[in-house]
Amino acid sequence: MMLKSLHIFLLISLLTLSLIPLSAVDFDISISPTYAKIRAGETASFTVRLIKLNPGFSNDVYLTVFYEPPYSSVSFLDNPLKPGVVETTIMKVITSEKTPPGTYTITVRGRDTTGASVYEEVTVEVLPPEPQFILSISPSRLSVYRGERANFTVYATPTYGFTGPIYLKLICPLCTSYVFTPNPMCPTCPPSCCPALPCAYYSSTLSIDTSGMAPGDYSVVVEGCSGSSCYRAYATLTVLEAPRPENINLIVYPLTLVVKPGDNVKVDVTISIPGGKSPDPLTLRVYAPQGWYLSYYPTKFYETSTVQLWISIPKGTLQGTYNIGIELYKGEALLKSRSVVVIVKSVEQAKISLFAAPYEIILTKDSPRAQIAVLVTYSGEVEDATLSLLGLPAGISYSIPPKLRPGQLGVINLTLTDAKEGNYSASLVATIDGLSASTNFRVIVKGAQVETPTKTTTLTESTTLTETKRETVTLTVERGLATTDYLLIAIAFLLLILILALLLRRGAGGTAQGGVVQAPEGTQA
Repeated sequence: MMLKSLHIFLLISLLTLSLIPLSAVDFDISISPTYAKIRAGETASFTVRLIKLNPGFSNDVYLTVFYEPPYSSVSFLDNPLKPGVVETTIMKVITSEKTPPGTYTITVRGRDTTGASVYEEVTVEVLPPEPQFILSISPSRLSVYRGERANFTVYATPTYGFTGPIYLKLICPLCTSYVFTPNPMCPTCPPSCCPALPCAYYSSTLSIDTSGMAPGDYSVVVEGCSGSSCYRAYATLTVLEAPRPENINLIVYPLTLVVKPGDNVKVDVTISIPGGKSPDPLTLRVYAPQGWYLSYYPTKFYETSTVQLWISIPKGTLQGTYNIGIELYKGEALLKSRSVVVIVKSVEQAKISLFAAPYEIILTKDSPRAQIAVLVTYSGEVEDATLSLLGLPAGISYSIPPKLRPGQLGVINLTLTDAKEGNYSASLVATIDGLSASTNFRVIVKGAQVETPTKTTTLTESTTLTETKRETVTLTVERGLATTDYLLIAIAFLLLILILALLLRRGAGGTAQGGVVQAPEGTQA
């Protein structure tokens, strides 16, 4: 009984639902055309209209696109559509050269603010891109002097297998004399095997004669056409007033030089050209006395420039005044000239002097050592002097500084070994840069020769004196014994003998005890 009642309930429910009307959308959209064929890189346009199924429909309808081709975009002129306000719009399918060829179905959805949606489809067939070319010109800006020819290079880059000729035309009303070489342009190699890649460049030279053109800027437009396809390239031509020779300036600094033989000096030379450039090369020529060396680079100029001119004066150049000629030429025509006066002054001969003290040295057995103080002066550039000692006899050794700076004191040490008695003359020589000075001194050897053992060891004393700048310099020099010194020693020796005699007389009766007295070796004054 219960099952029967359930079946009856379900049957009644289904009949009730079937009697309730389903809600239908109140709008629709239509698109025309529904098919378009374009090449990659082109744009297909479609018209989208809003259809009101219910006259009272007033909701905005938003358009959305699905399944657009790769590397492409879709846009609507108006979106959303507004009933009674904007009920028609343009849909554009924009492809690129990268869009693969093929047939694409694009779905357009229209949805109102309640969420109700309708759908329409359009078909777009994409063909490979049309063979074409890209036109360019180089340089994009060119300046020439009036009367010169302005030369541009026109290039064309073919794409997608383009191989046709390109006919060139110059759009420049005031450029009355010009020529393209060649015209038309043709490819220089077979087209690429891949239609999406460019083959070799097309090229042509555009030459414009500016003789009849006034100074100023000109717009240069080159148009290249192949069939119905035309492209343009743009450049700017500036025509300058050609500089006159009288307006070109030659600036030289300094115009006077004071030098010495052996000097190297520099002169700045500036070539000043109005407008900064010259249509013809300018040549710089420099003339100097024979034997003088000149160095400068470059020698030809097309624009305002500064060059350094180096001049070497030979060491043997005589004192006097000399001229260096600087000339600027255009071809073989002299434009400007300048003269540099070089005053050569003789080099003052450096002077060297040598001082030594004392001038007389006495060496004895008791006083076998002595010192000589040395001073060198030099008026040239500071250099060390080389010292040498000449004329000393065998048996007198010495130590001498190998180098001595002018203005500093030096010391020469003399030592008596086994020289014979006598008076000897010696010379001290100082040399700097080929110049020399000398001074003489006397060495007196007195007393018996000094016995030297079989094995002799010579010790050389080297004394370094550091000069301290003071107003007063005191120099103490050891000297030998004078005659008066020997007299004093003799008197002292006689007194000693008398004292010993008295002591012996007092102790005559027995053994005398006494001390041993040693005589002093010498007395220094």
